[in-house]
Amino acid sequence: MLERYQIIGDRAEKKVFDALATLPSPWRFFASIEWRGLNKSGEKTGEADAIVFHPDYGMVIFEIKAGRVKVENGEWHYASGPMSQSPYSQARRNYYAIKEKLSSCLGQTALQDLTITYAVWFPDIQWTHPLLLDIPDKSYIFDQTALIDPAKFLIQLFRKIQAQPVKWTSQQQLEVKKLFAPSIDLRVQMGTEITHI
Repeated sequence: MLERYQIIGDRAEKKVFDALATLPSPWRFFASIEWRGLNKSGEKTGEADAIVFHPDYGMVIFEIKAGRVKVENGEWHYASGPMSQSPYSQARRNYYAIKEKLSSCLGQTALQDLTITYAVWFPDIQWTHPLLLDIPDKSYIFDQTALIDPAKFLIQLFRKIQAQPVKWTSQQQLEVKKLFAPSIDLRVQMGTEITHI
């Protein structure tokens, strides 16, 4: 049964990734970003399902939820049973972890001026219900209608947050790329090669 829900989740993520792949430049998206950090209580790990970035607007960290979703007595459920936490709690956890990583490469002062937020994408459903307490505005809900024109929905979200967002500098954009899509080349040193011959 668990495999079936994994397949459904993968299909939902693919729908979102395919929609985000249609975004024109300078939009960028990063899929399945795993992160790892340390704090005083030990190691923490997580994964942001998708991160969308535009240098003129900012960054959105997405949690993607597949299939039927319901909220019953304030608790979120899949069709298969209760979720361990709300998707907005998951997105918020990723948001703080990603902001911490960005802070270490951009600096806390620069980060305070830049627009970074989180939202949840439900690619298999249309949200027709009232907003819940942890959803401040409809623009924080991306559903199957956002698959058709994701840029429109992303811009609506950014405009709701900040009418005149601060543009990310070239250096900040480079740091985002290095953080989420790094390129490294680890070469064997000549002395190491000789000792193994």
